[in-house]
Amino acid sequence: MLRPKGQPPVRVGILGVTTPGSALWDKDNVQGKLEFADAVATAKKWVPIVRAFADVVVVTAHMGSDGSSSYGSALPVENAANLIAEQVPGIDAILTGHTHINVPEKWVTNAATGAQVLITQPYKWGSRVADMTFDLSRQRGRWTVTAKHSTTIATAGVAPDPKIVNAVQKDHDATVAYVNTVVASSAATMSAAPSRYQDTAILDFIQKVQSETVKQALAGGQYGNLPVISIAAPFSRTAVIPQGDVTRRDIAGLYIYDNTLEAVVLTAKQIKEYLEFSAEYFR
Repeated sequence: MLRPKGQPPVRVGILGVTTPGSALWDKDNVQGKLEFADAVATAKKWVPIVRAFADVVVVTAHMGSDGSSSYGSALPVENAANLIAEQVPGIDAILTGHTHINVPEKWVTNAATGAQVLITQPYKWGSRVADMTFDLSRQRGRWTVTAKHSTTIATAGVAPDPKIVNAVQKDHDATVAYVNTVVASSAATMSAAPSRYQDTAILDFIQKVQSETVKQALAGGQYGNLPVISIAAPFSRTAVIPQGDVTRRDIAGLYIYDNTLEAVVLTAKQIKEYLEFSAEYFR
């Protein structure tokens, strides 16, 4: 946004919201410390406050926009950006990021005002960045958005900014050293490549770690005598445990999302239904 020389500055208000699913998959770190309210209700409360002093209002939302949820009705809607755009007046644009898809430009009509809300989401892991452009004019003593546009830009081949590199170099080096720390050794190479259709040692390793961890947690308690069945998924078919030294990076590559391990009490009927559901993959 560029303003003519001598004109007052453009005031941009930014409101951040996140998916309430964090309360589940990051439970060990946030339970009892943070509360995750409904994102739509939160936006309804705060957007008018931000709008009162801002010429442009942008919502940054760690969530998708299609209204879906991966945890049913246990918590408010996970991917609620569309609902926020439809139900909360006063928003110019929403920057989303959670569903790992590329959305250069999308429009949602606000039900109360008829205004078009701009939504954009760059592709995952920094492979793209979002670029939003606003045109403004000075009307009745304040700036008003007259047009807006967004796109996503690929970062491949873009030279890093030396100022940014220097600012984060110390933390970057510490992170690289941490993930390259040797934590184990393996007698053979284990690959996840065929794990969606045949038994593999690398998935067996995950199952063993999960089973032993849960057994230890249940020992001596109400469920200590129940058999433990492990459920695991090949999240990455490119994961490999190398022969010889194994690093934190190798272990982290098995499960790319650092979610919380949960134990659930199941009936025999539920186990059978789960197995049948899993078998449908081979259709």
